[in-house]
Amino acid sequence: MILKQYYLGCLAHASYLVADEHSRAAAVIDPQRDVDEYVEDAHRLGCRIGHVLLTHFHADFVAGHLELRDREGARIYLGARADAEYEFTPLADGEGLTLGGVRLEALETPGHSPESISILVYELGADSTRPHAVLSGDTLFIGDVGRPDLRASMGWDAETLAEMLYDSLRSKLLTLPDETLVYPAHGAGSLCGKNLSTDTVSTLGVQRRYNYALQPMSRDEFVRIVTAEQPETPAYFSYDAVLNTKQRPTLDQALGQGLHSLVADEALELVQAGAEVLDSRDAADFAGAHFAGSVNIGLGGSYATWAGTVLDRQRRLVIVADPGRETEAAVRLGRIGFDNVAGFLGGGMQALDTRPDLIGRIERVTAVTLAELLAGPEPPLVLDVRAEPEWRQARIGGSLNIPLGQLPGRLDELPGGRPLVVHCESGYRSSIAVSLLRRAGVQRIADLVGGINAWQASGSDGHGSAGPVVSQRPRGRSSAAAKDPGLVVWSEDPLNAETPVELLHRTRITPNELFFVRNHGPIPEVDPSAYRLTIRGLVTEPLTLSLEELRRRFEHVTVDALLSCAGNRRNELAAIAPIPGQEPWGPGATGNACFSGVRLRDVLQAAGLEMGASHVAFTGLDRCTEEGETTPFGGSIPLTKALAPEVLLADKMNGKPLPPAHGYPLRVVVPGYIGARSVKWLATLTVQGQPSTNYFQARTYRLYPSRVRSETAPEHGFSLGETPVNSVVCQPGSGKVVTGPRVLARGYAITGGTREIERVELSLDGGRTFMTAKFLGDSQAGAWRLWAAELELGPGPYELAVRAWDSAASTQPESAEGIWNLKGYINNSWHRVRFTVASAPGPR
Repeated sequence: MILKQYYLGCLAHASYLVADEHSRAAAVIDPQRDVDEYVEDAHRLGCRIGHVLLTHFHADFVAGHLELRDREGARIYLGARADAEYEFTPLADGEGLTLGGVRLEALETPGHSPESISILVYELGADSTRPHAVLSGDTLFIGDVGRPDLRASMGWDAETLAEMLYDSLRSKLLTLPDETLVYPAHGAGSLCGKNLSTDTVSTLGVQRRYNYALQPMSRDEFVRIVTAEQPETPAYFSYDAVLNTKQRPTLDQALGQGLHSLVADEALELVQAGAEVLDSRDAADFAGAHFAGSVNIGLGGSYATWAGTVLDRQRRLVIVADPGRETEAAVRLGRIGFDNVAGFLGGGMQALDTRPDLIGRIERVTAVTLAELLAGPEPPLVLDVRAEPEWRQARIGGSLNIPLGQLPGRLDELPGGRPLVVHCESGYRSSIAVSLLRRAGVQRIADLVGGINAWQASGSDGHGSAGPVVSQRPRGRSSAAAKDPGLVVWSEDPLNAETPVELLHRTRITPNELFFVRNHGPIPEVDPSAYRLTIRGLVTEPLTLSLEELRRRFEHVTVDALLSCAGNRRNELAAIAPIPGQEPWGPGATGNACFSGVRLRDVLQAAGLEMGASHVAFTGLDRCTEEGETTPFGGSIPLTKALAPEVLLADKMNGKPLPPAHGYPLRVVVPGYIGARSVKWLATLTVQGQPSTNYFQARTYRLYPSRVRSETAPEHGFSLGETPVNSVVCQPGSGKVVTGPRVLARGYAITGGTREIERVELSLDGGRTFMTAKFLGDSQAGAWRLWAAELELGPGPYELAVRAWDSAASTQPESAEGIWNLKGYINNSWHRVRFTVASAPGPR
């Protein structure tokens, strides 16, 4: 059986290709409207897509069932309660179709919508009675269930659908075996639920245990919980749900009618006739120059969602895009049924070079400038366009909150004549808001660069007063000035540098200037006198602490800790198969230092932990650019680890203040975990009930099986935590010629959690026999163990392999081939070095 998941991040939408390898029959479930990827994969596998199933009439995008019908001749299947204009096969409980050795069977699971079904997937040759997986549509998500309030405009009340959902979950889905894989139609970021996980696959047993909506409760309690505090619904949701029942043009037909290059005068003529202009470039480019009156919704964010929210689908659209991205902009609109594109501005903004009268600009201000303006004689009104729960959690003092989706209908709440500064979390939504306000005639307006993240990073107290200034270090080699010139620099900006492995074994403590550096963005410079650490979330007493308060209130302790990049030894994996886009770290992306600071648990206990707390999330003051978005580096650890005595908020490294490259003035140190969890330049601690959704935990630092060659594969990588057992030969160096007959071998061994290294073994014959190395120094969990062994060797070439064992009886895999992964993380295979022994020189 072939079961492949396709995950469309911009809509948080998952769809599936199911096929039988022998009969080559295939079906697609809940396809997106642009269907090329399914068709290409099926043809590559030698399969034919003869069937397309919709688990419900999606409320947030247009499905590709008509496209697959017209292009591949696929038959359409819907739930038995569905009503549509086109021909389809209705599926009631137990009905379905067979693809050779694969059976797809429907379960009627109304609730999210009345016609909702889930699809059971049976691999008949393995087990014809127990399903391998359930494609749960929008009925059951990972961590949540489908919201029942989206059909209000069609006559269904949320309470009635919630009662139906209660029955569907308990009488249908919860009767399935615990090992059944759960594949939903949406993940985190979708507005079809309120608590969706970043995971895109789980098991029913895990969901039975951890999903809040599946816990034992009465029908009335369930209805109350699932109908409460649902996010605001964009108007296009209902439009798309209806469109999915209609016979409509395919995406190719819509693009063929509307995707035409326009000169400036043609675009202006369309605007004068009532068209809207959509600028899909980044916010900074839009602010610098744009077609006057256009709305900015950048392709780098939730483009389709916000386009469907703030644009009028009844008006024609002119697209302004970076040259070469016009089709992408139109296709992503087509995914939500916006087939009203009239054309695009040919050449992008360069088309207006001779028409300065058509160009508009937006002022952008930094957090520091805003603080100065708020303290001045004519303070601006700060308009926060985030959702109300975000505003309640943290806000700029005196700000007015109007969520972006409500802004067009609430313009009369803005005071006339007073200057406005608009912000959101990071700057994406605020640029949309500023463009809407400028189009509505508001002139005295500015966009806060970096949003509330930049404001908090600047150290503001949240009430409008200026705080510490965080700036980025100058680009280039200057940030490496404090580093040993012998470091191997993989990138200058951001700075990433590795310790030469032959220097690592010389001392138990790695000197600061020799310690490897791993950064995802420029190194921030922080004023320590104005620095503040914020503790928030599921705590009884949120805290804001200065460095002095941290040192005064809590005991200062010291631990030896190893920090290791998850990509350490990536170069050996890259030699097996390419790992594009990742630095080729060798075995020197690790180091052992003496860190001093306060225990994280002491700070958490001072804040007080509330019920439901299970993770502690960290964010830093640095700003990293990933997939077109600016975000702070962050991550989380389980609360049980956060309360361990070895986890520190460290302000010193090897007896000195933290170097800037290593997190000055404060960082987390989490011994036994990958280095990415020891967040530098610490800004906030958030106690919460789930792992961090920060980009660097939810999207990166995830481990995929070795067979996976793309992040779009069905297998979803899991978040990295504890480091596995590992060891490295530092001496003799690979390719070196050494003098015999006595050859000294030295190296390091590490392991994760609270485990300790118990034994290090060396082999000169490919693992047939081993000798045990001697340890240098004492053992301590969370720190490395240096080892040494004296070898008696005659002249000639040798290959030396090393493996370590830890206190959990774990050891290293012999080969790296079985642990290759597309990000090149956690290579802990046997480390091997090849060297040559020369005879000792004779007397002269």
